[in-house]
Amino acid sequence: MDLNVDFWNNRYLENNTPWDIGHISNPIKDVIDSIDDKNRKVLIPGAGKAYEAI
Repeated sequence: MDLNVDFWNNRYLENNTPWDIGHISNPIKDVIDSIDDKNRKVLIPGAGKAYEAI
């Protein structure tokens, strides 16, 4: 299987992303919710639809 850029672009365009749970994951939400300083910068790992950024 050739996992090149076209492969990944097609997966996205076809909405074939079964790993996307459709919302922020609970462990990441728990960590973000525990931060008192809401102006603090946070690195959001990975890529995708960025539910964590919302």
